[in-house]
Amino acid sequence: MLGSAAGFTHEAQRDGRLGHRKLTEGVASQRRWPSAFTREAVGAWQAGSMCGRYANARSKAQIVADFSVAEKYVELKDLPDYNVTPQKRAPIVLSAAPPEDAAADPVRQVKLALWGLRPGFLKPEQRGFANARIEGLAEKRSFAKPLREGRILVPMSGFYEWWKETDDSGKQINQPYYFTPKDGGVLALAGLMQWAKDPRDPDKKIPTYTIITTEATDDIGKIHQRMPVIVRPENWGSWLDPSMKDMDTAQALLATPPSGTLSIVKVATTVNSAKNNGPQLIEPIEQLA
Repeated sequence: MLGSAAGFTHEAQRDGRLGHRKLTEGVASQRRWPSAFTREAVGAWQAGSMCGRYANARSKAQIVADFSVAEKYVELKDLPDYNVTPQKRAPIVLSAAPPEDAAADPVRQVKLALWGLRPGFLKPEQRGFANARIEGLAEKRSFAKPLREGRILVPMSGFYEWWKETDDSGKQINQPYYFTPKDGGVLALAGLMQWAKDPRDPDKKIPTYTIITTEATDDIGKIHQRMPVIVRPENWGSWLDPSMKDMDTAQALLATPPSGTLSIVKVATTVNSAKNNGPQLIEPIEQLA
């Protein structure tokens, strides 16, 4: 996975924040799965790295329909974002009392939140947690309270992962792959939210979030040893229910979907730069699954 480790806390690094190690043997680009795509090879290169880039091109009308949210409770950016990175603001889905009546029953809402969960112990200059490993989630001080009180869904069109390959000139490149639902629907990832001081304006509180990750399914594991947790639609209501405080019950809702659920395509290295954006980033170079 691409990304800089600058500003990461030691705990963030242990919990699997962004970063990667160089694979000792390059993998040549091929028209089918390269033979070196094995869990062992992926693990040797990627120890600890996780989901750190995704695309969200869902329109307001799609979000309203996807999650059965009243339009007045949907907060979105003006333009779709095909290159969402940590420290950007992106939409999340939550269930909470409506803004106009704090005593009312919870309603489903979509809010813009900062990607990078910020527990209270973080200093303003430190980056929040982009990812949270599902293993031992309830025991980690950064995530136990949000697991009880701040469960969210992170809507997206698809996510990116990287594999180090050798191009036709013999140069090693970080080759991106894009994962998106085969049925063209929305991906709803399991996330955790916490209100925190805005690192740019300490007098203001903003929602911040992290994406939960798990061991990859067999097909995704050919590219990356970890994957974000996808919440099935039939579990959305229970996962978002703020009255459900039992963490074992919450984690039981996070079953990994079967292999073959996602389309996997190789895309241009243009997405490697966080400065680039637009639908061209997800245009397939070749289809792998």
